[in-house]
Formats: sequence, C-alpha cells, structure tokens
Amino acid sequence: MGRQQYNVRIDAEFKSVEEIKQIVIRNTRQGGLTFSTLITLVFVPVMYAIFHLKRKHKVSLLSG
Repeated sequence: MGRQQYNVRIDAEFKSVEEIKQIVIRNTRQGGLTFSTLITLVFVPVMYAIFHLKRKHKVSLLSG
C-alpha cells in the first residue's frame, strides 16, 4: 500500500516536469541562469535517474 502511494507521488512529480521546463526557459530568457534554474537542472535528471532505476528494479522482480 505504501509502495502504491510512492508511485503516485512519483507520477505527480513527473507531470510537473513540463512545467519545470517552462520555468527554466522563462528564467533563461529573462537574464541567464538563476540559482533556482541551476537547482532545477540538477534536480530533474536526478529524479529521472531514480525513476528509471525503480522501474527497472520493479520489472526485473516481475519477470523473475
């Protein structure tokens, strides 16, 4: 049950990735990279990496 909630939370965060990209684009146009933009550029790839590792692990458990 806890795992289900975790997956839902991950999905919610990934739905906001497009919004984050828009914010990054806006900030870059307004005057280069801001501190929050740099954090975002680090945060998003880390989230993708965690998400893909979790999914690979889950798939290997199912096929095993």
